[in-house]
Amino acid sequence: MKSRTKKILSFFFLFIFTFLFCEEKVGLVLGGGAARGLAHIGVLKVIEEYNIPVDYVAGTSMGSIIGGLWASGYTASEIESIFLSENIRNWLNESTIKNYQPVFLFLNSYPTFLTTELKDGKLKIPESTVDDKIINLELFSFFSEIDYAIGSDFRKMYKPFLCTASDIKSENPKIFTKGKLEKSIRASMAIPLIFKPVIFDSISYFDGGMFENIPLKSMRDTFNPDMIISVDVSSESKGFEEKNPSIIDLTFSIVDLLTKNYPKDTLEKYSIYIRPDVGKYRGYEFTKSEEIIKKGYDKAKEILPKIKDKIKNEEIYPKEDRRFYIEGFKSFNGRIIDTVIIESKNVWSDRSIRNVIKLKSGDLFFYDNFKKSIYTLYSLSIFESIEPEITINDKNKRMILKLKVKEIDSTIFRFGGFADSKAGVNLYGVYQKNNIFNTFSYLDIYGFAGNYIKGFTINLFSPSVLYSKIISGIYSNFHIYKVFNLFDNYFNYEQNFSSTFLFGSNLDKRKIFSFFLISRYKKFISVDLFKIGFGFYYFEKEEKPLNKNISTEKKSFTFGVNLPNPTLKTTDFKTYNDLFNSNSLKQIYIKSTGYFLNQKRISKKINHSFVFKYGFLNYIFSDLPKSSKIQLDYPLSQPTFELRYLYDRNLQKRYTMSSGYTVRYYINDNFYIQNENEGSVMFDRIIDQFYIKYIFGSRFSLTFATPFGVFETSFGYFKNNIKKDLLTFNIHLGNPINYLELLGQY
Repeated sequence: MKSRTKKILSFFFLFIFTFLFCEEKVGLVLGGGAARGLAHIGVLKVIEEYNIPVDYVAGTSMGSIIGGLWASGYTASEIESIFLSENIRNWLNESTIKNYQPVFLFLNSYPTFLTTELKDGKLKIPESTVDDKIINLELFSFFSEIDYAIGSDFRKMYKPFLCTASDIKSENPKIFTKGKLEKSIRASMAIPLIFKPVIFDSISYFDGGMFENIPLKSMRDTFNPDMIISVDVSSESKGFEEKNPSIIDLTFSIVDLLTKNYPKDTLEKYSIYIRPDVGKYRGYEFTKSEEIIKKGYDKAKEILPKIKDKIKNEEIYPKEDRRFYIEGFKSFNGRIIDTVIIESKNVWSDRSIRNVIKLKSGDLFFYDNFKKSIYTLYSLSIFESIEPEITINDKNKRMILKLKVKEIDSTIFRFGGFADSKAGVNLYGVYQKNNIFNTFSYLDIYGFAGNYIKGFTINLFSPSVLYSKIISGIYSNFHIYKVFNLFDNYFNYEQNFSSTFLFGSNLDKRKIFSFFLISRYKKFISVDLFKIGFGFYYFEKEEKPLNKNISTEKKSFTFGVNLPNPTLKTTDFKTYNDLFNSNSLKQIYIKSTGYFLNQKRISKKINHSFVFKYGFLNYIFSDLPKSSKIQLDYPLSQPTFELRYLYDRNLQKRYTMSSGYTVRYYINDNFYIQNENEGSVMFDRIIDQFYIKYIFGSRFSLTFATPFGVFETSFGYFKNNIKKDLLTFNIHLGNPINYLELLGQY
């Protein structure tokens, strides 16, 4: 009897102890919703502000990355800073990588609007509309230290964590509580059509929202908390509301249709349900981050303080870096490197990567510098993937950096073109092979067909061998232009064949200074000229589209000596020695051309730019008679856009100068009104018989950016003392091009 009484009393006191002293376990569930998921940050701010305890975190898609960051020890304010930065806008495009693209990749290349790939003899269909290189690297910088500390067990994080993805083969959600954290989160946000799926053990995983957009069941089955707070940021729209939706808008709308949400009644029954007023926002609207975050904050502040009485305890959230509360956490930033390991099948990759990242034993590691190096490597269009992994040497506490590298092994075909009321319809295609013979060299072959231009271009260049500053390449162009007279309605054909060898220095990713050797044959009507030239070439360009409201610059400069053969026909010489006869040497001349553009963004709506161009040709032996054929090589003045496809020998003089000013007013990002004002002067002699010809005028245009280039309609008036004044009207669609070859005006 006494024994039984003791047992009853023991159970009674155990019950009282549990009731009084045991804390309720609270789970936080963050649903998917792309940009709408930024509302989760506002909810987290309220949780920290009111000291509401959270024991477990579950997330899907955008909820997985925000939940993963918070569960890793990032504060709500730190997460907010990440998503309000400019970098977040680059996650859905390749602009960051393109900004690191070396300028030598643009030499003798032309804009295209369609790209296809051929791999193993088969057409490669793109798996996604967004390249995931940038987001993969960002996730690595967020979670690599946590990954190392927790040893693949998400329960060891600052807050035990899970995320979900979708296995479309088995039609079941996949719950990740172990494995590589950054890869698991990447799988959870692998939105179909937007991002490529993530492969684990030969299984492809997509966005978790396809089977469980709010991982309430996963939270209950895995952690079984006493109370759950669920945040729903799904879309209210289930169709295509816009009249002209973009590809991204269509994709996100399709994803919204595929997303599986719990009924509101179910969520309210099993959890404290928070529904921020963000359903009207599109999944790609990261430009509205601040107002979306505020929507989450406002709704959470309305609901969460009311439940504080239901929770018997509270949690004081440290303001300092909470990641150090994780057992075994070590910061990699600023840590000394022990070893750098490159895993690649290509010996060139090892040397090139080491030359770019500039990290070796004894150096300090910094994430920002490392990311810039990886962006530079990706910009070369040589690497398909670069997967970094960091561990710590237990003996000396230094870090071991390992890079798993996979090179691109495919052939690329690109297509471009333009239509113009003066130049007609013109199409071109390019065969592109990168990393030919595994030597990091490039081969481009262009073919042109159209009213204005016919011919082909071959580029073979090796600017990235071992990623040194030395660049070299051979560029060959065989073009025939059909050009209309500027003042009269008739046309002629201009033949332009050239081969150029460059050898110089890649000063930085935006500048090249090079020695060049060029041979060129020109023919216009019945006049022809063959020459050999050599000199120096400087080129500087930022990889920024000139039609956008941004600040950018472009500069080019050539100076060289030319040895013409104006007397022999091209069929009369058998070797280059035949060029160096006495008459040819007497015709030697120097030539220089320059182009300078400075474009500035004044405000959100206004942009202006200044341009200056010049050209001059001087004979070395000025007292000797000159061949009239050399006039074919005189600098050519072509003021303003729509005169590019028109030609008149009156515009060719030994000395030319042009300057202009353009102002644009942007109605939106893709539509602007533009006014160009430009003037050119031309003359043959400076001292005796000095006479200037001029042409100047103003042009107004409406321009709209399309997937196929710009659509522009314009009219202008140009006054001159050459012939009659010009009143022009023009319609253009596509990427504008003029003389396409390298050193085109040389």
